[in-house]
Amino acid sequence: MAYMPASVAHELRKHSEKYPAVEVELPWGLPGTPTVKVLLLLTTRFGNAVAVNTYNTYVRKPRWLASGSSHRSRRERSRGSGRLRTATAFMC
Repeated sequence: MAYMPASVAHELRKHSEKYPAVEVELPWGLPGTPTVKVLLLLTTRFGNAVAVNTYNTYVRKPRWLASGSSHRSRRERSRGSGRLRTATAFMC
């Protein structure tokens, strides 16, 4: 079992106090089956789930470039994505 660092938990707690979780209906239900709703802490300004392409284009890549990072290998990028998925899983 992985544990969230206290610093991350603190920031997440502050965020959730300022921006409460929003109930979002997941889009991949089959016709005639019940839809699935989940609570999300990170949403778009419209209260929708954040698409991975939107996140990568408008959040992750600009911050990565601003940090002065240079080109990373595919293996290094996939490790970062894995960490992001793991951190996101803690928010559910």
